[in-house]
Amino acid sequence: MNSALADNASYSRWLARAPATNASDRFWEGISAPWHGWRFLREHPRLWSLAALPTLLNLLISLLVAAAVIGGGYWLVAGLHDRFAGQFTGWGWYAALAGEVLLVLAIAPLVLIMAVIMWKILTTIFCGYLFSRLALEVERLIGMDERELRPVSFFAEAAGLVFSLLVLIIGSTVLIALVFIPVVGGILSFVGGTLFTCWIMGLDYLGYPLALRGLPRWSQYPFGLRNSSRAIGLGLFVSTCEFIPVLGAIPLTSAVVGAVLLQRKCD
Repeated sequence: MNSALADNASYSRWLARAPATNASDRFWEGISAPWHGWRFLREHPRLWSLAALPTLLNLLISLLVAAAVIGGGYWLVAGLHDRFAGQFTGWGWYAALAGEVLLVLAIAPLVLIMAVIMWKILTTIFCGYLFSRLALEVERLIGMDERELRPVSFFAEAAGLVFSLLVLIIGSTVLIALVFIPVVGGILSFVGGTLFTCWIMGLDYLGYPLALRGLPRWSQYPFGLRNSSRAIGLGLFVSTCEFIPVLGAIPLTSAVVGAVLLQRKCD
């Protein structure tokens, strides 16, 4: 083990564990990566100045996205209730309420994906560069050879954002189509939308170390498919934090650090 790794107790313990070989363990590696990132961040005060500003910006963005989702969700549910259950009494009320619930389940993935699109645009604009600097410094601390660093250009990142948005639009279209499957369509759309959202969010964070290796956004998707369980686990953590007002934004910086460590475990 080189000297750089020897000085990093958390990373050394993480690296010493053999990579998981089954989906459930890989999912656990993904969802626990931010915890290891937090421990690594705590052990290296030199990273704190790089982490402070993107944490604050992410806090503001998370508040904006959460307010939009909560406000839009309340408006949607209240409107549907007035049009469905609010128009009936007796057994008709229960039937209308059941239809209302199924429709909300069907629409929820679209709302989540719209929230992800808003989050991706805002974080790319305001936090992308700062998170990339943080990821670069973590790579240096764990001993990455500077000659392996080939950061993606600004124009490639901009094109990658457009490509990611197209993927989200196509994915949301497929999920909407699932709604038209009788009986189970709403449930399939909800489950599929949740998994798709978590995968996108996890891959977005894994994109920081991948971009440092010269992989533009469109080249990161095959990597995300090979490591889907890890990406979904990391994305579940990120998604959960995104929808916890105020406090949820703080662990997202440790998720960036954790994504750098997690990348070393991936195929």
